[in-house]
Amino acid sequence: MKSVSPISTILKMLLVLIIIISLNSCKTPINGCTDPNATNYNSNATENDGSCVYGGQIIFWDAISLGYTGTVDSVFVNSQFVGTITNSYNSPPACGATGCVTYSGAPATYNWSDKLYVNYHLSSSRNGVVSIPGIGCTPVKVH
Repeated sequence: MKSVSPISTILKMLLVLIIIISLNSCKTPINGCTDPNATNYNSNATENDGSCVYGGQIIFWDAISLGYTGTVDSVFVNSQFVGTITNSYNSPPACGATGCVTYSGAPATYNWSDKLYVNYHLSSSRNGVVSIPGIGCTPVKVH
């Protein structure tokens, strides 16, 4: 039986280690957003390039009662219809609250408008500007 010298075994292990390190060091890095909490997360990225974008939300809510027939409170963001408010609250509710309109978007400034119809006739209209600074919820009281 042939014996293997400890030095030979160590040299073989060292050679395998050098090959593995060499192969891994030749990989080209993939730049992108490496944060899974970002809206533009890239699971293939190996190096964060600072491009991560974080989204947030706006909740549109009413303090007036909307409980009578023929009342519709429509909300628009950047001229696009985003939903109808069907409930009222005494203070700003959390994003996603029942009967409110929650809008999700990237950090930016948005134009909003609200049209309140009573007995199917336009009763009032309001508009404004709101910013989503990043992750979080920004409340907007429309009435």
